[in-house]
Amino acid sequence: MRNFKNMEKYELKINGMHCNACKILVTEELEENGFQNIEVNLNEGLVVFSDTDGLIEVENKVKNVFIGLDQYKVVDIKLIS
Repeated sequence: MRNFKNMEKYELKINGMHCNACKILVTEELEENGFQNIEVNLNEGLVVFSDTDGLIEVENKVKNVFIGLDQYKVVDIKLIS
């Protein structure tokens, strides 16, 4: 029997996103790292996504995603549900 974890919803505040190309790049990078249900709001600089890991693990994964993306700065990450 497989053990399924619950999906949690997280919100990132990111500085530096300003156009549709930014939205596409951020979405693709997060998807490649296993995040799901990604929604990007350029006007507010917010990204909402789902993952099964806890907050500490998600923070570490997000940090690794944005290491090579110097034009973006993750300002905040929080669990929203």
